[in-house]
Amino acid sequence: MALEIAEASVLGEWMLNMDIASKSLCMGCMSPLPEDAAKCPKCGYSKQLPYNVEYLPPASMVGKYLIGKMLLANGESAVYIGFDTETESKVWIREFMPTGVASRNHATQDVMPNPGKEALYKYFMASFEDLYQTLQKWNGQEGCIPVIELAYFHNTVYAVEKYMETVTLGEYLKENGGELPWTAARKMLLPLFNCVANLHAKGVLHLGITPEHILVNEKNQLFLSSFSILEARMENQDLYAETFEGYSAPEQYDPQGQITTATDVYALGAVTYRVLTGTRPAEAAARLQEDTMVPAIELNPTVPESISDAVSAAMVADVSFRVETVDEFTSQLLESVSGNTAVYGVGEDTPNENTVHLEPSQDKKKPFLYVGGAMAAAMLVLGAIAIVAYNMVIGGIKKPGEEEQPPAPEQETQETPEPEPPKTVPDLEGKLITTVTNNSAYMKEYQFQIKEEYSETYPEGIIISQQPKPGTPMVNKGTIVLTVSKGSESIALPDLVESNLDFAMKMLTEQKITYKVYIEENNDYPPGTVFRTEPVSGSMVKIDSPSPVLIYATPKEEEVEAQPDEEEEKEGKPKRVASKSSKDKDDD
Repeated sequence: MALEIAEASVLGEWMLNMDIASKSLCMGCMSPLPEDAAKCPKCGYSKQLPYNVEYLPPASMVGKYLIGKMLLANGESAVYIGFDTETESKVWIREFMPTGVASRNHATQDVMPNPGKEALYKYFMASFEDLYQTLQKWNGQEGCIPVIELAYFHNTVYAVEKYMETVTLGEYLKENGGELPWTAARKMLLPLFNCVANLHAKGVLHLGITPEHILVNEKNQLFLSSFSILEARMENQDLYAETFEGYSAPEQYDPQGQITTATDVYALGAVTYRVLTGTRPAEAAARLQEDTMVPAIELNPTVPESISDAVSAAMVADVSFRVETVDEFTSQLLESVSGNTAVYGVGEDTPNENTVHLEPSQDKKKPFLYVGGAMAAAMLVLGAIAIVAYNMVIGGIKKPGEEEQPPAPEQETQETPEPEPPKTVPDLEGKLITTVTNNSAYMKEYQFQIKEEYSETYPEGIIISQQPKPGTPMVNKGTIVLTVSKGSESIALPDLVESNLDFAMKMLTEQKITYKVYIEENNDYPPGTVFRTEPVSGSMVKIDSPSPVLIYATPKEEEVEAQPDEEEEKEGKPKRVASKSSKDKDDD
């Protein structure tokens, strides 16, 4: 891997930027700092506060990024508040710094592998790169903090993430009474669950999902942060393990533990438990010896029983018996137990207030069964006496020597079997479509016609509605029409300025955003580089919209200019060289 080496002139420019920025910005929050202020009026940070010398000092520079105070660190990396001196915007910067494997050269700030650890350092850094390159391609889709770029300085790699004004889920819960009802928790958690499921499909495990690593914005949307490589989140001999009491699965404490998607499912179950009860779950490793975890419903009686059961199933200590996938866990949470109207679909907000939930009582059943048995015995005795009396009165008593008449043959009666009640349409609304299509019983008894539509309310893959309605009588192999959510119709336009044109086109195609590309000379940008978009980055654009996003880019060095359209030439527009929608992808 080739690391960028700055020339002396560039270093001088960085030092100038650092000097200017560090004097005007707080190194604790990167907010404007009043002149000669001893402390930041916003966050209380002071320049006199000590810092850990193993990490970058505040007011140092990494390329164009001004480094502020270190926010957190684990055995793999350290996270700093940062400032992009070119865009003049806050960022988060994660520095690969594996404690125990490498050390910092304080003269140069370079991260150097410890003697004998060179190969291990290279291996771990490659894993770190792969992880954040995948997250960068993910580009901050619903539920994840966007990764802006990877930068290479100081013999290590830096993952630069978009800064967002947020609080942690732990802080949010403290501000809102410590716990949330299931109706509110569901709306917040399910999009996050969908994000984790999609990451799993891309081969990414988080292994550190906790209320402190889940961020909440002003719209109460959740974002997953603090990704790390696998080796940093389980016991091993090379990196200091980062585990989280109550949230890390038991297998993370075992160097030979089986790490799968079920490991993240455990953490999601633990987070749900914390949200619903206000209590951190019992420490996982100890549960293998003696499971002392109390079901959620016992800590908070308002938690629906089926929800409590689903959370417990996600948190089974033995991974071989645990819910394996996020989709399965989500399905169990959304599954409505018959007769339990405390469990509602995604679109409902309140339970049925007219339904009374009765708990079975063994003490009531026993007397009833005992009395029933005694009465049955008494009836048998009385019946026998009645039969004897009937025979004596009606049939008389047989005289001596009188031949006994054979009894009349009994007439066989054929009972007509009662017709089976017709099957009724099951309630499928609010379930994952994969839960239905993977159910062999459903597929045997019914045919399904699936329609898709965008929804701002229902996460992708959730059944919005069905025809016929639940409870409708239906013969075998009747057709049920299911309307399934495609997720939100609008997404935020990614920041493509300064990116390679080919990369920008590929990204927009993958995200199903229609676009047009205009080539225009601009000496401020390298060849083949995007320098402007209409609308600007961050704007909400509709998927497969007939109104394309306009991409303005500089010509490639080898590019042969195409002739503009006549209308565009009349209007004085730059030359249009590409126009594509997501539907064109298969034609390439």
